[in-house]
Amino acid sequence: MEWCGSVQVISKELIKPSSSTPHHLRNLKLSLLDQLSPPVYVPVIFFYEADQNVTVCCDDTGVEFIEARANARLRDVIQEQELDRFQTYLPVELLGGIYIGEGTLLMVQINFFECGGVAIGVCMSHLVADASSLVEFMNAWAATCRGENPKSAPEFGVMARYFPAQDLSDSNISPSLLMGNSKLVTKRFVFYEEKLAALKQAAATGDGSDVKDPSRVESVSAYILKCFIENNLPDAKKSLVAGHLVNIRSRASPSLENAFGNGYFLCAAELGHDQYSWPLPELVSKLGRAIRTIDDEYIRETEREDRYLSDLGKLSNLVSEEKRILGLFSAVGVGFRRTRWTSGGGSLSGCAPRRC
Repeated sequence: MEWCGSVQVISKELIKPSSSTPHHLRNLKLSLLDQLSPPVYVPVIFFYEADQNVTVCCDDTGVEFIEARANARLRDVIQEQELDRFQTYLPVELLGGIYIGEGTLLMVQINFFECGGVAIGVCMSHLVADASSLVEFMNAWAATCRGENPKSAPEFGVMARYFPAQDLSDSNISPSLLMGNSKLVTKRFVFYEEKLAALKQAAATGDGSDVKDPSRVESVSAYILKCFIENNLPDAKKSLVAGHLVNIRSRASPSLENAFGNGYFLCAAELGHDQYSWPLPELVSKLGRAIRTIDDEYIRETEREDRYLSDLGKLSNLVSEEKRILGLFSAVGVGFRRTRWTSGGGSLSGCAPRRC
Protein backbone atom coordinates (compact mmCIF):
# COMPACT_ATOMS: atom_id res chain seq x y z
CA MET A 1 0.00 0.00 0.00
CA GLU A 2 1.45 3.39 -1.01
CA TRP A 3 1.79 5.77 1.92
CA CYS A 4 -0.40 8.85 1.52
CA GLY A 5 -0.12 10.36 4.97
CA SER A 6 2.31 13.26 4.47
CA VAL A 7 1.90 15.98 7.08
CA GLN A 8 2.54 19.73 6.88
CA VAL A 9 2.93 21.68 10.13
CA ILE A 10 0.64 24.73 10.20
CA SER A 11 1.66 26.21 13.54
CA LYS A 12 3.82 25.39 16.53
CA GLU A 13 3.83 27.11 19.91
CA LEU A 14 4.67 26.57 23.55
CA ILE A 15 1.61 27.31 25.64
CA LYS A 16 2.64 29.19 28.75
CA PRO A 17 0.87 28.95 32.12
CA SER A 18 -1.99 31.37 32.71
CA SER A 19 -0.75 31.86 36.28
CA SER A 20 2.42 31.03 38.17
CA THR A 21 2.72 27.63 39.81
CA PRO A 22 2.32 27.92 43.60
CA HIS A 23 5.65 27.63 45.39
CA HIS A 24 4.62 24.52 47.36
CA LEU A 25 3.78 22.69 44.10
CA ARG A 26 6.85 23.76 42.14
CA ASN A 27 8.87 20.59 42.79
CA LEU A 28 7.42 17.12 42.14
CA LYS A 29 9.27 14.36 43.96
CA LEU A 30 10.18 11.40 41.78
CA SER A 31 9.76 7.83 42.98
CA LEU A 32 12.08 4.87 42.60
CA LEU A 33 9.82 3.64 39.78
CA ASP A 34 10.28 6.98 38.00
CA GLN A 35 14.04 6.58 38.32
CA LEU A 36 13.85 3.11 36.78
CA SER A 37 11.71 4.21 33.82
CA PRO A 38 13.56 4.66 30.51
CA PRO A 39 14.16 8.21 29.18
CA VAL A 40 11.53 7.98 26.46
CA TYR A 41 8.19 9.50 25.59
CA VAL A 42 4.95 7.58 26.07
CA PRO A 43 3.12 8.14 22.75
CA VAL A 44 -0.48 7.64 21.69
CA ILE A 45 -2.56 8.77 18.70
CA PHE A 46 -6.36 9.07 18.77
CA PHE A 47 -8.12 9.06 15.38
CA TYR A 48 -11.55 10.72 15.04
CA GLU A 49 -13.93 10.73 12.09
CA ALA A 50 -15.31 14.04 10.82
CA ASP A 51 -18.87 13.74 12.13
CA GLN A 52 -17.88 13.76 15.79
CA ASN A 53 -17.43 17.56 16.10
CA VAL A 54 -14.18 17.15 18.03
CA THR A 55 -12.73 20.30 19.57
CA VAL A 56 -9.51 20.69 21.50
CA CYS A 57 -9.20 23.12 24.37
CA CYS A 58 -5.61 23.52 25.56
CA ASP A 59 -5.16 25.62 28.68
CA ASP A 60 -2.56 23.57 30.54
CA THR A 61 0.93 24.46 31.68
CA GLY A 62 3.98 24.50 29.39
CA VAL A 63 2.58 22.27 26.66
CA GLU A 64 4.12 22.21 23.19
CA PHE A 65 1.12 22.47 20.86
CA ILE A 66 1.35 21.81 17.11
CA GLU A 67 -1.30 22.03 14.40
CA ALA A 68 -0.70 20.13 11.15
CA ARG A 69 -2.55 19.32 7.94
CA ALA A 70 -2.37 15.74 6.64
CA ASN A 71 -2.47 15.09 2.91
CA ALA A 72 -4.62 12.00 3.35
CA ARG A 73 -8.01 10.61 4.27
CA LEU A 74 -8.50 9.07 7.68
CA ARG A 75 -9.96 5.80 6.36
CA ASP A 76 -6.85 5.25 4.21
CA VAL A 77 -4.40 6.03 7.00
CA ILE A 78 -5.88 3.60 9.54
CA GLN A 79 -5.43 0.76 7.03
CA GLU A 80 -1.67 1.35 7.04
CA GLN A 81 0.29 -1.70 8.18
CA GLU A 82 3.70 -0.03 8.71
CA LEU A 83 3.03 1.70 12.02
CA ASP A 84 6.44 3.38 12.11
CA ARG A 85 5.09 5.78 9.50
CA PHE A 86 2.65 7.13 12.08
CA GLN A 87 5.45 9.07 13.75
CA THR A 88 4.56 12.00 11.44
CA TYR A 89 1.38 12.44 13.49
CA LEU A 90 3.36 12.85 16.70
CA PRO A 91 5.11 15.99 17.98
CA VAL A 92 8.56 14.39 18.05
CA GLU A 93 11.33 14.29 15.46
CA LEU A 94 13.79 11.55 14.55
CA LEU A 95 17.39 12.53 15.31
CA GLY A 96 20.27 10.09 15.50
CA GLY A 97 17.94 7.11 15.73
CA ILE A 98 15.89 8.42 18.67
CA TYR A 99 12.85 10.63 18.92
CA ILE A 100 13.72 13.90 20.61
CA GLY A 101 11.33 16.65 21.62
CA GLU A 102 11.96 20.20 22.80
CA GLY A 103 12.44 19.32 26.45
CA THR A 104 8.82 19.66 27.56
CA LEU A 105 7.05 17.06 29.68
CA LEU A 106 3.96 17.04 27.46
CA MET A 107 3.54 17.64 23.71
CA VAL A 108 0.39 17.59 21.58
CA GLN A 109 -0.02 17.57 17.79
CA ILE A 110 -3.45 18.04 16.17
CA ASN A 111 -3.61 16.62 12.63
CA PHE A 112 -6.45 17.65 10.28
CA PHE A 113 -7.28 15.25 7.43
CA GLU A 114 -8.71 16.13 4.01
CA CYS A 115 -11.96 14.36 4.88
CA GLY A 116 -12.47 16.41 8.03
CA GLY A 117 -11.17 13.73 10.37
CA VAL A 118 -8.74 14.51 13.16
CA ALA A 119 -5.83 12.67 14.80
CA ILE A 120 -4.51 13.83 18.17
CA GLY A 121 -0.90 12.77 18.79
CA VAL A 122 0.24 13.04 22.41
CA CYS A 123 3.67 12.42 23.94
CA MET A 124 4.28 12.55 27.68
CA SER A 125 7.64 12.11 29.37
CA HIS A 126 8.09 8.63 30.84
CA LEU A 127 10.02 10.28 33.65
CA VAL A 128 6.76 11.48 35.20
CA ALA A 129 4.10 9.14 33.80
CA ASP A 130 3.45 5.67 32.43
CA ALA A 131 0.82 4.67 29.86
CA SER A 132 -1.86 4.32 32.54
CA SER A 133 -1.29 7.90 33.74
CA LEU A 134 -1.30 9.18 30.15
CA VAL A 135 -4.67 7.50 29.54
CA GLU A 136 -6.10 9.02 32.73
CA PHE A 137 -4.83 12.44 31.68
CA MET A 138 -6.47 12.12 28.26
CA ASN A 139 -9.76 10.98 29.79
CA ALA A 140 -9.74 13.97 32.15
CA TRP A 141 -8.92 16.32 29.27
CA ALA A 142 -11.78 14.88 27.20
CA ALA A 143 -14.20 15.25 30.13
CA THR A 144 -13.18 18.89 30.56
CA CYS A 145 -13.74 19.56 26.85
CA ARG A 146 -17.24 18.07 27.17
CA GLY A 147 -17.99 20.37 30.09
CA GLU A 148 -17.89 17.50 32.58
CA ASN A 149 -15.90 17.03 35.75
CA PRO A 150 -13.21 14.31 35.70
CA LYS A 151 -14.26 11.22 37.65
CA SER A 152 -11.35 11.50 40.08
CA ALA A 153 -8.45 13.84 40.71
CA PRO A 154 -4.92 12.51 40.19
CA GLU A 155 -2.80 12.04 43.29
CA PHE A 156 0.72 13.34 42.76
CA GLY A 157 3.65 12.19 44.88
CA VAL A 158 1.96 9.00 46.09
CA MET A 159 4.48 6.70 44.40
CA ALA A 160 7.35 8.74 45.84
CA ARG A 161 5.97 8.16 49.35
CA TYR A 162 5.65 4.41 48.82
CA PHE A 163 8.87 4.00 46.83
CA PRO A 164 11.27 6.88 47.59
CA ALA A 165 13.98 7.69 45.06
CA GLN A 166 17.38 6.09 45.72
CA ASP A 167 21.00 6.50 44.72
CA LEU A 168 21.45 4.02 41.85
CA SER A 169 24.88 5.26 40.74
CA ASP A 170 26.59 2.02 41.86
CA SER A 171 23.77 -0.24 40.69
CA ASN A 172 23.88 -2.54 37.66
CA ILE A 173 20.23 -1.71 36.93
CA SER A 174 19.57 0.36 33.82
CA PRO A 175 16.30 2.19 33.07
CA SER A 176 16.63 0.82 29.54
CA LEU A 177 16.90 -2.79 30.71
CA LEU A 178 14.52 -4.19 28.09
CA MET A 179 15.23 -1.70 25.31
CA GLY A 180 18.66 -2.93 24.25
CA ASN A 181 20.59 -1.42 21.35
CA SER A 182 18.58 -2.91 18.51
CA LYS A 183 16.24 -0.96 16.26
CA LEU A 184 12.68 -1.19 17.51
CA VAL A 185 9.97 -2.33 15.10
CA THR A 186 6.23 -2.07 15.75
CA LYS A 187 3.72 -4.54 14.32
CA ARG A 188 -0.05 -4.63 14.64
CA PHE A 189 -1.87 -7.91 15.29
CA VAL A 190 -5.66 -7.84 15.52
CA PHE A 191 -7.40 -10.45 17.71
CA TYR A 192 -11.16 -10.43 17.29
CA GLU A 193 -13.41 -11.38 20.18
CA GLU A 194 -14.17 -14.90 18.99
CA LYS A 195 -10.47 -15.58 18.36
CA LEU A 196 -9.60 -14.32 21.82
CA ALA A 197 -12.19 -16.65 23.32
CA ALA A 198 -10.74 -19.59 21.37
CA LEU A 199 -7.22 -18.65 22.47
CA LYS A 200 -8.25 -18.54 26.13
CA GLN A 201 -10.03 -21.88 25.74
CA ALA A 202 -6.94 -23.50 24.21
CA ALA A 203 -4.76 -22.10 27.00
CA ALA A 204 -7.10 -23.40 29.70
CA THR A 205 -7.77 -26.90 28.37
CA GLY A 206 -4.63 -27.97 26.49
CA ASP A 207 -1.86 -30.29 27.67
CA GLY A 208 0.12 -28.88 30.57
CA SER A 209 -2.59 -26.43 31.56
CA ASP A 210 -2.87 -25.49 35.22
CA VAL A 211 -4.60 -22.13 34.69
CA LYS A 212 -8.35 -22.64 34.49
CA ASP A 213 -9.30 -19.08 33.60
CA PRO A 214 -6.35 -17.27 31.98
CA SER A 215 -6.77 -13.57 31.30
CA ARG A 216 -6.73 -12.15 27.79
CA VAL A 217 -3.39 -10.51 28.54
CA GLU A 218 -1.86 -13.81 29.65
CA SER A 219 -3.28 -15.69 26.66
CA VAL A 220 -2.20 -13.19 24.00
CA SER A 221 1.22 -12.57 25.59
CA ALA A 222 1.88 -16.31 25.77
CA TYR A 223 0.79 -16.75 22.14
CA ILE A 224 3.17 -14.00 20.97
CA LEU A 225 5.93 -15.57 23.08
CA LYS A 226 5.24 -18.98 21.52
CA CYS A 227 5.54 -17.54 17.99
CA PHE A 228 8.74 -15.71 18.93
CA ILE A 229 10.34 -18.88 20.28
CA GLU A 230 9.42 -20.99 17.26
CA ASN A 231 10.80 -18.40 14.84
CA ASN A 232 13.97 -17.33 16.65
CA LEU A 233 15.38 -19.95 18.98
CA PRO A 234 16.20 -23.05 16.86
CA ASP A 235 19.52 -21.49 15.80
CA ALA A 236 20.40 -20.14 19.25
CA LYS A 237 21.88 -21.74 22.34
CA LYS A 238 20.83 -18.95 24.66
CA SER A 239 18.04 -19.13 27.17
CA LEU A 240 15.06 -16.83 26.76
CA VAL A 241 13.75 -14.50 29.44
CA ALA A 242 10.23 -13.16 28.98
CA GLY A 243 9.78 -9.87 30.80
CA HIS A 244 6.24 -8.60 31.42
CA LEU A 245 5.20 -5.19 32.76
CA VAL A 246 2.53 -5.26 35.47
CA ASN A 247 0.43 -2.29 36.63
CA ILE A 248 0.63 -2.37 40.43
CA ARG A 249 -2.11 0.18 41.17
CA SER A 250 -4.99 -2.28 41.57
CA ARG A 251 -2.75 -4.93 43.16
CA ALA A 252 -1.76 -2.78 46.13
CA SER A 253 -3.83 -2.53 49.32
CA PRO A 254 -5.01 0.13 49.77
CA SER A 255 -5.48 0.71 46.05
CA LEU A 256 -3.27 3.21 44.22
CA GLU A 257 -5.71 3.68 41.33
CA ASN A 258 -5.49 7.49 41.36
CA ALA A 259 -1.71 7.63 41.76
CA PHE A 260 -0.17 9.63 38.91
CA GLY A 261 3.32 8.71 37.75
CA ASN A 262 5.02 5.41 37.02
CA GLY A 263 3.17 2.56 38.68
CA TYR A 264 4.46 -0.65 37.13
CA PHE A 265 6.79 -3.50 38.05
CA LEU A 266 8.67 -5.77 35.68
CA CYS A 267 8.35 -9.51 36.27
CA ALA A 268 10.27 -12.20 34.40
CA ALA A 269 9.83 -15.83 33.38
CA GLU A 270 13.03 -17.62 32.38
CA LEU A 271 12.79 -20.39 29.79
CA GLY A 272 15.44 -23.02 29.09
CA HIS A 273 17.42 -23.19 25.85
CA ASP A 274 16.82 -26.89 25.25
CA GLN A 275 13.22 -26.63 24.09
CA TYR A 276 12.22 -24.93 20.83
CA SER A 277 8.48 -25.59 20.87
CA TRP A 278 6.32 -24.84 23.89
CA PRO A 279 2.65 -25.80 24.26
CA LEU A 280 0.58 -22.67 24.72
CA PRO A 281 -0.83 -23.79 28.13
CA GLU A 282 2.68 -24.20 29.56
CA LEU A 283 3.69 -20.72 28.46
CA VAL A 284 0.47 -19.29 29.89
CA SER A 285 1.28 -21.02 33.19
CA LYS A 286 4.85 -19.68 33.29
CA LEU A 287 3.82 -16.14 32.41
CA GLY A 288 0.81 -16.27 34.71
CA ARG A 289 2.91 -17.40 37.68
CA ALA A 290 5.40 -14.59 37.04
CA ILE A 291 2.64 -11.97 36.77
CA ARG A 292 0.85 -13.20 39.89
CA THR A 293 4.01 -12.86 41.99
CA ILE A 294 3.35 -9.11 41.80
CA ASP A 295 0.74 -8.98 44.57
CA ASP A 296 0.14 -6.85 47.65
CA GLU A 297 2.64 -8.87 49.71
CA TYR A 298 5.34 -8.38 47.07
CA ILE A 299 4.59 -4.64 46.93
CA ARG A 300 4.84 -4.37 50.72
CA GLU A 301 8.15 -6.25 50.71
CA THR A 302 9.40 -3.78 48.12
CA GLU A 303 8.43 -0.90 50.41
CA ARG A 304 10.28 -2.47 53.36
CA GLU A 305 13.16 -4.38 51.83
CA ASP A 306 13.63 -3.23 48.22
CA ARG A 307 12.65 -6.68 46.95
CA TYR A 308 11.83 -5.30 43.50
CA LEU A 309 15.30 -3.76 43.16
CA SER A 310 16.82 -7.10 44.15
CA ASP A 311 14.80 -8.93 41.48
CA LEU A 312 15.69 -6.30 38.87
CA GLY A 313 19.35 -6.84 39.72
CA LYS A 314 18.95 -10.56 39.03
CA LEU A 315 17.25 -9.80 35.71
CA SER A 316 20.05 -7.38 34.82
CA ASN A 317 22.56 -10.17 35.46
CA LEU A 318 20.64 -12.39 33.05
CA VAL A 319 20.92 -9.67 30.42
CA SER A 320 24.67 -9.40 31.02
CA GLU A 321 24.92 -13.16 30.43
CA GLU A 322 23.58 -12.44 26.92
CA LYS A 323 20.36 -14.32 27.38
CA ARG A 324 17.69 -13.37 24.88
CA ILE A 325 15.12 -10.94 26.31
CA LEU A 326 11.56 -10.54 25.08
CA GLY A 327 9.62 -7.68 26.65
CA LEU A 328 5.82 -7.83 26.85
CA PHE A 329 3.28 -5.34 28.15
CA SER A 330 -0.39 -4.54 27.80
CA ALA A 331 -2.02 -1.16 27.22
CA VAL A 332 -5.73 -1.65 27.73
CA GLY A 333 -8.72 0.36 28.83
CA VAL A 334 -7.99 3.50 26.82
CA GLY A 335 -11.51 4.65 27.65
CA PHE A 336 -11.75 7.38 25.02
CA ARG A 337 -15.27 7.59 23.67
CA ARG A 338 -16.02 7.63 19.95
CA THR A 339 -12.47 7.29 18.72
CA ARG A 340 -12.26 5.62 15.32
CA TRP A 341 -8.97 3.99 16.22
CA THR A 342 -6.10 4.37 18.68
CA SER A 343 -2.43 3.74 17.93
CA GLY A 344 0.72 3.71 19.99
CA GLY A 345 2.37 5.63 17.19
CA GLY A 346 5.21 3.22 16.41
CA SER A 347 8.32 2.46 18.43
CA LEU A 348 9.37 5.72 19.98
CA SER A 349 12.57 6.06 21.97
CA GLY A 350 13.08 9.66 22.96
CA CYS A 351 15.16 11.90 25.17
CA ALA A 352 12.60 13.05 27.68
CA PRO A 353 13.63 15.86 30.00
CA ARG A 354 15.37 15.03 33.25
CA ARG A 355 14.07 18.11 35.07
CA CYS A 356 11.24 20.58 34.77
